[in-house]
Amino acid sequence: MRPLPHDKIAEKTVVGFMIFGNHMHAILSELAPEDFYLTAHRAIAAACIDLFRDGQPVDALTVAEHLERAGQLDSVGGREYLGACVGLAFSDAVLDGAITIVKDAALLRHGYAATLNASSQFANPAERAEDLITELQTNLTNLTARRNRARTIENNVALEKAFEHLDPDRPATDAGIMTGYNDLDYKTGGMQRGELILLAARPSMGKTSLMLNIAANVAKTGHKVYIFTLEMTARALAWRLLFSEAKVDMHMGKTGMIHRPGNEDKLHAVHAAFSALQNLPLWYNETSFNIHDIAAISQREASARGVDLICIDYLGLAQSGMRGASRNDEVAFMAGQVKRLAKELNVPVLCLSQLSRVNETQGVKRPALHALRDSGALEQDADAVWFLHSDEYYKNQGTRPDKWETALIVAKQRNGPTGEVMLDYMRPYTRFFGRHVSDEKETALPLAATQYWNGN
Repeated sequence: MRPLPHDKIAEKTVVGFMIFGNHMHAILSELAPEDFYLTAHRAIAAACIDLFRDGQPVDALTVAEHLERAGQLDSVGGREYLGACVGLAFSDAVLDGAITIVKDAALLRHGYAATLNASSQFANPAERAEDLITELQTNLTNLTARRNRARTIENNVALEKAFEHLDPDRPATDAGIMTGYNDLDYKTGGMQRGELILLAARPSMGKTSLMLNIAANVAKTGHKVYIFTLEMTARALAWRLLFSEAKVDMHMGKTGMIHRPGNEDKLHAVHAAFSALQNLPLWYNETSFNIHDIAAISQREASARGVDLICIDYLGLAQSGMRGASRNDEVAFMAGQVKRLAKELNVPVLCLSQLSRVNETQGVKRPALHALRDSGALEQDADAVWFLHSDEYYKNQGTRPDKWETALIVAKQRNGPTGEVMLDYMRPYTRFFGRHVSDEKETALPLAATQYWNGN
């Protein structure tokens, strides 16, 4: 039988550095004893780690004594083999390469073991296919996370990236993906790449509408947007988008009233909206509910198309595949996965969430961070938390007005100020407008960089 992937010299080199004891942090951030293929190297690595974690000196003498006490010294090749390992650790320059070789071989073996186990389970008719797929995806996702876990960035590189943001000639989108709502973009600098943005509200407050408005505004600037719609169909979202763009009451389209005499201008507006929207770089996915599917598809689409913004509507409907876990634990896990996805793809992820009724039961309508539903991990993992709230909505709940004033509350912003911006919501065509914009005028799109940042 052909041996599984491994490289004896690379393993021996890494073990040699471990015996020296002065690179343990760098090695332990990347490798564990089980990542070594050869039994002798696993035993030596484990001995070095035991000494290191106990605060003992790590060198050829202490490692040999530790192995001897455990009755393993002879089985690893004795003191001579330890010396041979140390002999390969002749220059710090070879350590990174050796670690990479050992780690890649270990990932191949772990991947082989995961797929081999899965293949035998998939052949068992008593198993549930959905559970097995989720389990396999979890294992492979964990391997991917391990592969990308420790990438060191030099200080000068980080400073250069930060300094680039001072360039007055850079495109505004380099600072963030603009939402199309200028007051919000001024406060946030746009939706930042690599960040998880949580948009939360009570039902019927318009969070799906705002997400769709933002997605359309972003797509109009040429950025590519991918929407996971877990609650509504793609057709339903596209219908909203069409009438929102046309600024025509959706009910007229549903009932056919738009075709009646006297409504020709409305019908023309919808046709014009269709022409304006049909070539936008905007895609929907209405079938993926498992968080691992969402992550895998996002990675695939980012590689194939180049995605600039991912929207998820909404996290409360997603599934983790975790057996026997509480909903809090599930949501905490999924929030972590979505945050990791934003960082890996270097795109903002706009994720919708429900609010619990905890504020309302206390007689307070205004949302607060502790009211995020199902898990405190949402607040912890999110880089920004936005709430939609309308006093006017609550006052007129029984009458369902066509228009109401809404506060978009920036309750958390990891790298910026909090506060609120005011929007007007037009319910008949599910569209938010920035303040001081009349119902019959188009919401302003993001300004060019030199205009926007000079305040013109």
